[in-house]
Amino acid sequence: MPRNTYTKKINEWDLDIEYNYIPAEPSTHDYPGYGSHVEIEAIYLWNEDINVSTDEQVDMSDFFYELCPDTMRELEEEIVEDHENS
Repeated sequence: MPRNTYTKKINEWDLDIEYNYIPAEPSTHDYPGYGSHVEIEAIYLWNEDINVSTDEQVDMSDFFYELCPDTMRELEEEIVEDHENS
C-alpha cells in the first residue's frame, strides 16, 4: 500500500506526515463496516530557519501519540478530510 504525505504547519515548524489511507467499507447484514480513516506511519519535524544536521530523520509519531493522543486523533480526522477532498 503506497504511503501518502501531508504537511501541517505549527508555528515555525512543519510536520511532514506519512500515512496510509484506508477507505470506508459499508456495513452489511453480518458485517458492521467502518468509516474511512488513516494510519499515520511517520511524523518528521522540519524548520527552515533551524538547520539540523543529521544523517537520518527521526520519526516522532510514537512521541506525539503518547504526549497528545487527542490532538493526534484530530490530526487523523483532518488528514482524512483533506485526502477525500483532493
